[in-house]
Parts: sequence; C-alpha cells; structure tokens
Amino acid sequence: MAYGKNPFSKSPLPTGDFKTSQKRLTAEIKEVEGKKVIFIYYEGTNDVYDGPEATQYTTLEDAQGFCNNYNKQLNI
Repeated sequence: MAYGKNPFSKSPLPTGDFKTSQKRLTAEIKEVEGKKVIFIYYEGTNDVYDGPEATQYTTLEDAQGFCNNYNKQLNI
C-alpha cells in the first residue's frame, strides 16, 4: 500500500501462516503528509494489512472493531 509518496510494506490476506504466527491485527492512526490515516497492522511488525477492509474504515473505533472480530475468528 502506498499513501502519497510514502510506500508502506504490505502483507497478503491472512492465511493459516497468519494464525500459527500468532500475529494479531491492530489498528492505529498515523499522520501522513499532514493528514490522519488509519492503518491496520500485523501486531509487532511494520507490515500493513492489505485486505479489502484495509481502506474502508473512517474511524479508529470501526477499524479496531474489525481487528477484534478478525482476531476472535482466528482464536488469537
């Protein structure tokens, strides 16, 4: 994923490897080029989640809700 001139590392949709790695999804807001942007990361990494949901959230609470639901589905 890239935002403006800033490339961000991206990761594919989570698979079985994601589950066994015990890497949870987490959401946070970062300021990029003067704008606040919500990023969904793999916890403990700089890898940005690149699923279809990655850009649809406009509030941090909604993005965190997605992360919580996804983590529950994977039992992590």
